[in-house]
Amino acid sequence: MDIQPQQLVRLNVVAQRSFSRELVLHVKEFFPGHASLGDPQLLRVVDHALARAERHGFTSERNACLYLDLTLMLGAEFDTDPQIPWAAQILADPGFTHPTLRIDHLTNTALAHLERTAGVDDERLERVYLRLRREMTDTIAMVDRSGALWPQLALRVLRRIWPERVDELGEEPLAQLIRRSYEAAHHSGLAARHDLAIYLVCAFLFGSGFDRDPQYPWAAAALSAASGDGARRAERLYHEGLSWLGRMLAISEVD
Repeated sequence: MDIQPQQLVRLNVVAQRSFSRELVLHVKEFFPGHASLGDPQLLRVVDHALARAERHGFTSERNACLYLDLTLMLGAEFDTDPQIPWAAQILADPGFTHPTLRIDHLTNTALAHLERTAGVDDERLERVYLRLRREMTDTIAMVDRSGALWPQLALRVLRRIWPERVDELGEEPLAQLIRRSYEAAHHSGLAARHDLAIYLVCAFLFGSGFDRDPQYPWAAAALSAASGDGARRAERLYHEGLSWLGRMLAISEVD
């Protein structure tokens, strides 16, 4: 039986669709908080991760699945995120001659990083969530009162919210994060200092490029022009991000 090239293409598409649907089930089983996105959005998350995984040479089902897991833990653009310089270094390291060795090292490094910053069973991240709920108003007031230059003030905001992560990242990654977030926030029409602070905190928590990440559709919606002026968009971004983090940690709003 002869199989024409166009038939092979169709077979590959069918196989890809089947694998993507399997990965949607994988996400719902191992990242249950993401189930609230619904299957169509989860499929977008999966396909976005698979495209970036293929770009880095992770084409086997096992390696692609691990890359998806990293995306869900670190953000869709973790491979270029200035907060995670070790990811780009591992992905570009010529010492890894096989994709499986590379993705395994990347995964192990990520898990160790998360344990140091989020803590075992996310206990430190839970404290971050509670600080955001209880202290963000005071933090914003501090931002508005301060006459400090923005880079120094932004660093104070980040340390107040998640000191373990600030210590882990170090000076240069933090400086890049603050600079990129400032530029991206202005591009989104957020110019006031308190609005910049909210955008920066979201980038810090959810990864640079969070407002383009398909696992955070609420971010793009909050920043859309239809959401109102800069202050309203920033406020909505804060509340949507806080709600998402609470769901991921399975913390009720009344805790």
